[in-house]
Amino acid sequence: MGMIRLLAAPIRTIVRFPLFQLAFVVAIILLLQAADDNSTFGRIFNGLDKLVDATVRLFSALFDVKSFTRSGLTAGLMIAYVYLDLSTTIQLRADEVIE
Repeated sequence: MGMIRLLAAPIRTIVRFPLFQLAFVVAIILLLQAADDNSTFGRIFNGLDKLVDATVRLFSALFDVKSFTRSGLTAGLMIAYVYLDLSTTIQLRADEVIE
C-alpha cells in the first residue's frame, strides 16, 4: 500500500494543480462541443448550452450586457458549470468509496 501511495503522489500533485483542472475542463467542453448532436455527448452539450444561455439571459435582464461581456459570460459560465459538475461527481464517488 505504501508503494502505491508513493507512486501516486506525483499524479495527485498534478491533478490538484488548478491550471491542470482548468485545461481538463476546457478539454471536456471541446469534446462535448465536437460531438454529434444526436449522440449522448451532443445532448449533454445541448443541455449545457441551454443552461448557460438561460443564465446569460438572466444576467442581461439584471444589467446591460454587450457582446464582449456576453462572450466572457458564456465561456466563464460554461467552464464553471462543468467544473462544478465534475467536482460534485468526484465528491459523490469519494463518499461512495468511503462507505
